[in-house]
Amino acid sequence: PRRSLFGKKNNKEESYDENSINDICTASWLEGTQKLSWICDTTGNKSTLHPSTSSVLTEIEGDLNTEISISLNGNIYRASIGELLDYGYTSHMEYYHSQAFKVHKAVPESRYRFELDLEDRHPEREWDYYHLEAAQKNRQWAYVSPVYVRQE
Repeated sequence: PRRSLFGKKNNKEESYDENSINDICTASWLEGTQKLSWICDTTGNKSTLHPSTSSVLTEIEGDLNTEISISLNGNIYRASIGELLDYGYTSHMEYYHSQAFKVHKAVPESRYRFELDLEDRHPEREWDYYHLEAAQKNRQWAYVSPVYVRQE
């Protein structure tokens, strides 16, 4: 479901409820086969120790000349897949303004996709759950939420 954010009034004296500071709207939807739309609420940072960041991760099929076009608040930014495999980029939304965005360097599918087959030869129960943690080469970790399995 889409939620309109354009009717909000800008309240210069925003107050923060520590229990709901991360309760922001974020949504994405496909419009045909060549357009992904994404929208999110943004709020002022509570302090310099409380960043307010949103992100979207996409998988794009195409050749090195396939062009990606990003429209943010009326500004359009373009790059080819080939360019994004060589470098990412950042840009400020306005001159001398802290609002900015970053497009990370693209990663080919061979660097992030893997397959895993697991057979539990001694299940302890009729049902169980499995959790996966994977260490990446860059010393970051990837996690998969618990997967629940029931014997048949």
